[in-house]
Amino acid sequence: LNHYIEQGKISAVVKIFHQPHNNYFSALSRGGILGFIGLLAALLIPLKLFYNRVLDADPSYRCFAFGGVLLTSGFMVLALTADPFQSSKSIMSFVFFNALLMALVQKIKEDKLKS
Repeated sequence: LNHYIEQGKISAVVKIFHQPHNNYFSALSRGGILGFIGLLAALLIPLKLFYNRVLDADPSYRCFAFGGVLLTSGFMVLALTADPFQSSKSIMSFVFFNALLMALVQKIKEDKLKS
């Protein structure tokens, strides 16, 4: 960082403001385009899976799928003004509740198919 400041490629202000307070910009600055794509995949894949289940005709698991849509979209909105995936607590919460809701949706769907 100091090397680029000395060359005049970036401003010295960067040393003061090193946290972008946006998970998307943070992923881009830390991991490049692959980090950004990884973050989008971690958010958009569960969102798509839950959204497809919300559109299903069976109302027995629609509420759990809608909870998954709310959870994932809530993290997506939070990531605009904070970096929720920087803390291990929020990562564990996101993964745990996504897994729980996905398991509930899948279990209810399988039970419906068996009966």
